Amino acid sequence: MSECFKAGVQYDDWIGEAAADDDINNSVHALLRERGLMKEGQSLVSVEIYMENAGNPPQVYGYLINAKDADEAHKALSKIDKPQLIKVGVHDLSIEDVTKLFKRLNVVLSRRDLSLIGREFDILE
Repeated sequence: MSECFKAGVQYDDWIGEAAADDDINNSVHALLRERGLMKEGQSLVSVEIYMENAGNPPQVYGYLINAKDADEAHKALSKIDKPQLIKVGVHDLSIEDVTKLFKRLNVVLSRRDLSLIGREFDILE
């Protein structure tokens, strides 16, 4: 089954981008290893987090490639247009647990029809 690295929800009223820093002691990488979802010789290349306000816990997905480290993963991914990845998921974390997987997490959203993402602006005082 094909998927695409692009965030989307039912209506996409808000769109944007995100950035995060790993927490050295408590990361997605460490979580997947501890749960036995990431094996030796696999590298984490992408993370997806999905949440909804229907009372369900967040869904955290890791996308893995068969590569011993980040350098080997980069080399493998640079040679192919459509990589074959392994998708693993964790579905029993609280929102607080998910945020603790990152040292810093920044999500920026704008109304989908305003084209603000990536644009510079001035703050009025």
